[in-house]
Amino acid sequence: MTLKRTGYAVLFIVLLLGILPFLHKGTGGTSELPVYTIAADRMLAGEEIYRLSDLKPFTYPPFFAVPFIPFPDLTIEPPREAPPFVAWYLITLLSVVIAVMLIRQHLPLDQLTFPNWLFYLVTLLIAGRYLGSVFGNQSHDLLVLLPIIIAADQLIRGRQKTAGLLLGLAAAFKATPLLFMVLLVAQKRWGALAAMLGTLCAVSLAPDLIFPRQDDQLWVMVWLNTFVLKLSSGGPADTGPWNAASILNQSLAGTLHRILDTEHVRWFILAGQATVLALVGWCVLHPARDKVLLLAQFSAVLCGMVLLSPMSGKAHFCVLLLPVAVVSWDALSSRRLLSFAGLAFAFSAGTLTSKDLIGRELGDQVLAWGTATWISVVLLVCVVVICHSTGNTAQADPNEPASNS
Repeated sequence: MTLKRTGYAVLFIVLLLGILPFLHKGTGGTSELPVYTIAADRMLAGEEIYRLSDLKPFTYPPFFAVPFIPFPDLTIEPPREAPPFVAWYLITLLSVVIAVMLIRQHLPLDQLTFPNWLFYLVTLLIAGRYLGSVFGNQSHDLLVLLPIIIAADQLIRGRQKTAGLLLGLAAAFKATPLLFMVLLVAQKRWGALAAMLGTLCAVSLAPDLIFPRQDDQLWVMVWLNTFVLKLSSGGPADTGPWNAASILNQSLAGTLHRILDTEHVRWFILAGQATVLALVGWCVLHPARDKVLLLAQFSAVLCGMVLLSPMSGKAHFCVLLLPVAVVSWDALSSRRLLSFAGLAFAFSAGTLTSKDLIGRELGDQVLAWGTATWISVVLLVCVVVICHSTGNTAQADPNEPASNS
């Protein structure tokens, strides 16, 4: 058996065995899936889905409840039936597989100066912790990442409107992908922007047409009034189910709020957020000439999403899969010292600080310092350098598939 086939066989066995702990936790432990299915069941019945009194409230835009209507209603407290969790595991797993395949398709591994297996190993060791958090929480975060990765694939193929549609769908699942509007506006991809906004509006209002509220309000307006409009600028999420001081909040605002003991912390947060936004904007300023540059630009936006969000939990950082892959590719192809240093920091601050390795008490302390936050910042800096070195400031060739059309 060849090394490649052996690798596939080992991967298949690992993934097959992964369903056992997933199923055990789903039926008898804590899981995010019941939060989604309960919201879907309530929407189907015309009842309120945004209830702050719930043990685990549903906090997402209204359309995100719709895909879970086919699922049977599940209880917050176990025990629960097994079949829905088998289906959810397969859906989550399929999302990872498709995302990895598309990233692999567009990153030219033939340019690596190291064995290809090292690229997969480095990417897995760093991004695997956050991908594992999605499976551990049984959350929906990979369903947000997947349409974004497919949108990048579509932009590379020159399919602007399809890419915009997918980005609009991702934003309807969770608001943070709205940051991709910066990329579309900066690169004057007006067709993609129109498709994104049109899809976002249509999909967000669809629940009101199919499952209207009894009080005649719009679902999306209730969501905005319950959660979004209560957030303060320059501050972390501190409303409803969110606690500003929670170590689980690894956004830039959440981390700076915890570690800066000053009454002026709000201004530090605003300055940090402005810097992140400026870096993202600089990276995406011009359409990409090649696939790697476009993936690097998408990576910058993904880093910005988790940093600029008022609330970013560990599972949300599964979107770092693409930035980690791009920086890993750059390190192993160009041998750039900064990329190697960024990967070393991400591995040390992330993978090596797992509570399974250093214990719960020390793990919580390290998490309170914002490990995922600073990993995202470091990866963003690496991506900025990659964009610069691959000609981000040059005018794109209009004949290239990834260019503006």
